[in-house]
Amino acid sequence: LLDKMIDDPVLTRTLFPRGWIPFGHPPQPSYDPICFVTDKRRPDGDCPIIRVEHESILSFDKIGDVWPVANSFREFVHDVIHRAENPH
Repeated sequence: LLDKMIDDPVLTRTLFPRGWIPFGHPPQPSYDPICFVTDKRRPDGDCPIIRVEHESILSFDKIGDVWPVANSFREFVHDVIHRAENPH
């Protein structure tokens, strides 16, 4: 998992200093990283999940668009399970 999280040095050097730790990509074909937002940790240690547009990072070494995915990892997992159980 760690190897996958740091396999792109450009994303790593832009995201990690912000406390944004990539752990995946969207289900549709996309290179946008899905990240834990560790600088916004809640008292229970959970944190929000965001999607970060990759092109601005790879082309200009700066953050472009950012979209919320879930308010917490727990919410994210519940949503994934719900969609798997209710595909339509």
